[in-house]
Amino acid sequence: ITETADVGVAYIETRAEAVFGALAVLQKVAKHHESVDAVIVAAYGDPGVCAAKELVDIPVIGLTEATLAEAHLMGGRFSLVGISERIGVWYREVVRYYGFESRMASYRGLSKGFSNVSCVQQEKRQMLLNLCFACVDQDGADSIILCGAPLAGLAREITDQVPVPLVDGVGAAMRAA
Repeated sequence: ITETADVGVAYIETRAEAVFGALAVLQKVAKHHESVDAVIVAAYGDPGVCAAKELVDIPVIGLTEATLAEAHLMGGRFSLVGISERIGVWYREVVRYYGFESRMASYRGLSKGFSNVSCVQQEKRQMLLNLCFACVDQDGADSIILCGAPLAGLAREITDQVPVPLVDGVGAAMRAA
């Protein structure tokens, strides 16, 4: 079952928007938990993940949790690359919550907007690549997490251009599930 939230925003960018996302996650988990083997919350920052884990007896996996675990297994320091500078503050808080702050080299996000979240990979590919290069060259990243569902699959497409391993959120969550 793949579903999108009935309420909230297309892309969570603030703590306040994450609260709406968490409510939507809890509603979906309550509705479907008996008919699935695991839940993947495909929103970076893991809105509602901790609360959903309290409600059900199946694995509930957030993209952040899964990517941090995978980057941790790679060793060294990791950076996060996302589609918004603004969201970096919240992402840093989530990384701290999961206990990986000392391993985080940096967060870098797009400074300019995009026309549609579903087209951000194509529209901003070179800028996203440049952010990855800066994470390695300026921040000393040993691996890079591409944050959020809007960047799902991008790691596979650009891995040969970036000199460190890339971690895809949806892929990491699927492997964890």
